[in-house]
Amino acid sequence: MSSRLHQSVYSQIRLALPDDAPALGAIQAASHLATYRGVMPDSVLARVDEQRMSQRFRSRLAVEAPAEDQHRVWVIEADGAIAGYAITEPGADRFLPPPGGAGELESLYLHPEVVGRGLGRALHQHAIDDLAARGFDPLILWAFAANEQALRFYERAGWTLDETGQHWLLDGVSCPIVRYRLKRRQTEA
Repeated sequence: MSSRLHQSVYSQIRLALPDDAPALGAIQAASHLATYRGVMPDSVLARVDEQRMSQRFRSRLAVEAPAEDQHRVWVIEADGAIAGYAITEPGADRFLPPPGGAGELESLYLHPEVVGRGLGRALHQHAIDDLAARGFDPLILWAFAANEQALRFYERAGWTLDETGQHWLLDGVSCPIVRYRLKRRQTEA
């Protein structure tokens, strides 16, 4: 990631393209390594593989034009480089059944070099606007309970804690997760 991103504002937010897969894999790998030490087991982090993550994105982006009921991968660019991504989709039954009509902010990651520059807020708002435009209500997201930086970010953005007591089992280690909820009427002004 170029150090020129340190001073930048974003130039655009757009749907990801298959050719973006390597950049997305690199962002996911760098973000996981910078964010999840002490949150995920070290054995999981030791297997972070940028190439494997890129391949997963390549598969996800194989859909030519996402339908209303599919996931969408959004990228934010700054100075001509992809600086982060967000994934929006209908609420998924990963840990608990989602509320009826729910849309989900499945992921929001920035390259560690650009955190704190306002890119996350812009990308977050774009993702919320996408879910609202597709008629989803309420909106949900899952986060690791120990990821205090992310929890503060979401709470400042108006999300409220909805579910606790769930765990994601990673390499035999129970990692507490929480669900947040955002009512659509809060996103409309």
